[in-house]
Amino acid sequence: MVRLAFTFYLGSALSPIAAAIAREVGARVGMPVAFDPLATDAVRHAALDQPPAGILWLCGLDTVLRKDAGRLDASIVAAPVFPGRTRPVYDSVIVASERSAGSGLEALQGSTLAINEPESWSGHHALRAHLAARGARRPMFGRIVVSGSHEASIDALLDGSADCAAIDDAVWAARAGRDPRTAALRVIDRTETWPAPPLSLVGRLDPGLAAAIAAALPDVSVPGLVAIARASDADYAVFRDGLAASRSLGWTSP
Repeated sequence: MVRLAFTFYLGSALSPIAAAIAREVGARVGMPVAFDPLATDAVRHAALDQPPAGILWLCGLDTVLRKDAGRLDASIVAAPVFPGRTRPVYDSVIVASERSAGSGLEALQGSTLAINEPESWSGHHALRAHLAARGARRPMFGRIVVSGSHEASIDALLDGSADCAAIDDAVWAARAGRDPRTAALRVIDRTETWPAPPLSLVGRLDPGLAAAIAAALPDVSVPGLVAIARASDADYAVFRDGLAASRSLGWTSP
């Protein structure tokens, strides 16, 4: 029997949505799609190097970079439409603690920035591209710390170990809705919108099965998403330009 898997490496806030997508797609194609909501970050990250046949849900930038480097054999077929959106796009909110002085991007000068991962688009490069578009050519932050996740970056703002962070807007909305402590933080800006983290087909799938999965995804309806839209590799080429903008800054970060 063919075994399908749902390989996932996004924030924990999206794990229930990933599980629901796996269940719904499995029901539509007539075979189970395995998803482990309890997998550790180390296990999930290791699976990215050789994902089992099925569906992959991964950051758009990481998907593009791995494909460009020949480290990932994947085909982008769909993308989520998050609550409050009419298209499969997202942005990052730039959040500062009450300790940060000034308004807008002035509050970032000399501050401690928390990033979830150096390779992250929403938590790192989206902010750098945003700053590059505004002419921030000189070092802005006094210190940069790697938190490991968007949730951990928010925790760092709350406990005082960081002053600012770029947070995926869906993660921020979910956290703000359940954690009253976030009222002490302020959103000082937003990045522009970018294609939402794509759903790709990976592994050696029979062409007929691959087509069935690609056709099933846009028909799936799960709590936490407005819809799932069709997408393609071409929709994500913009991340190459975005990364070039991030790297154009005259200063580096981890």
